[in-house]
Amino acid sequence: SLDLSRRAATTDKDVIVFCGVRFMAETAKILSPDKTVLLPAEKAGCSLAESITAADVRALRARYPGVPVVAYVNTYADVKAEVDICCTSSNAAAVVDSLGSETVIFLPDEYLAKNVARETGRHIIFPSLDAPSGAPSTDVDVQMIGWRGRCEVHEKFQVEDIDNVRRQF
Repeated sequence: SLDLSRRAATTDKDVIVFCGVRFMAETAKILSPDKTVLLPAEKAGCSLAESITAADVRALRARYPGVPVVAYVNTYADVKAEVDICCTSSNAAAVVDSLGSETVIFLPDEYLAKNVARETGRHIIFPSLDAPSGAPSTDVDVQMIGWRGRCEVHEKFQVEDIDNVRRQF
């Protein structure tokens, strides 16, 4: 999706019609602020992107003051505006390491966060969504704070499903 947005930014056309999910069209608009970006589907959502809001990011910042926030690029623009840096799945571990911070908040993909924690040798926690956010956290040995965001499409397909399609085609 990021590559499509990058390609759209290089076109000499004034209008981009993005036939994808909303976060993809928003990313195209961020990269092409002078172009008109159209999203033909009224409900082009993504369960992963919808799992977190800008208010959630602000609450995490209040709970973990001073901790840098990394967001997977597959998030909505309001969330991107609240974080320190965005990453892709292929550069996530390098982005986390580049921050030089003992603790990092990584949003919203639970599985990507677990993989990045493993790759960077960090202990990860997933704070309760119902926990009070008013006071800073006193969690001990927190090196990565994750979020319980998931993509429902990726949840529905199993390895066996992919193997079956590969056998057929």
